[in-house]
Amino acid sequence: MSGLADLWHDLERVVEATSRFPPGACDATPDRGGVCALEAFVDWAAVERGEVVVKRHVRADGVSRVVAVGVVPQARAGAWLAVTQDLQPGQEGIVERRLTGRWAASPKQMYQRIDLPWPVADRHWVIEGRTNLALAGAEPRVWERSWSLVPGALAGARTGEPDVGAYDASVAVPRNEGGWILVEAGPTRTLAIYSVSVNLGGAVPEGAVSRWTESSVQGLYTTLATDAKRYSTRTGAACSQPGGDGKAVGCAP
Repeated sequence: MSGLADLWHDLERVVEATSRFPPGACDATPDRGGVCALEAFVDWAAVERGEVVVKRHVRADGVSRVVAVGVVPQARAGAWLAVTQDLQPGQEGIVERRLTGRWAASPKQMYQRIDLPWPVADRHWVIEGRTNLALAGAEPRVWERSWSLVPGALAGARTGEPDVGAYDASVAVPRNEGGWILVEAGPTRTLAIYSVSVNLGGAVPEGAVSRWTESSVQGLYTTLATDAKRYSTRTGAACSQPGGDGKAVGCAP
C-alpha cells in the first residue's frame, strides 16, 4: 500500500466508529457490519499523484451520496480554516447568510439559497455545522466538520433577509448533509475526504444532483487548496479560531 493508504488503514476503524458522517461507500462489498471501506473504491496511487478520486453511490433506499478523496498540499490548520469559513469553497453560486456562530464555533447555523435555472424554483435551507471533538479526542490526526439540515429553522431565517422576494419564491430542500474529514499527512500535506448527500426535491431528480456534485468536486478541491494556502500564510497572533480539536489555530487577520 502507499503511504496514504497505510495512514488511512490505521485510522479507518476509529473514523467509521466516531464520525458523524462516515465516508465509507456502501455499494461495494460490505465490511465490518455493513460499512464499506474506502479501499473498496479509492485508487491510492492516484491520490498520491495529486488526483481527486470521486465515487457516487446509491443506497438500497435510493439515497444518493458522493464521496471524494484527495490531498490538499497545505497544513491541516489552513485547510480547516478554509472549510469552516462562512462561504464554503466552491459555492460561489450560493447566497449565504450566517445566522448563529462563527467559523468553527459549534454549532454554527447558515441560511443558504441556490439560484436554479428557469423553470425550476430556487431552493433554500438552513444547515448547522458542527465540529466532532470526540473524533479528534480519539484520534488527534483526524479533524471532522459536518453539517445537516436544521428542522423548522427556515421560517426564522426570513427575518433579516435582504431579498424577501427571492426567499418567498424558494422551495425548501428535503436533505442536505455531509462533512469534511481532514487528516494530518505531514507538515504541509492534508488528506481531505469529502462526503455529501443532497436532495433538492420537486422535479429535480436526486441522481442528477449527485452527478452534478460529482462533476464539480475537482473544482471544489482546487478552491480548497487555494484558500488553505491563503490562511496558512496569513496568520496573526491577534486572530485565532478553534481547530478541529477545539484548540486555537491562527487565521487570516
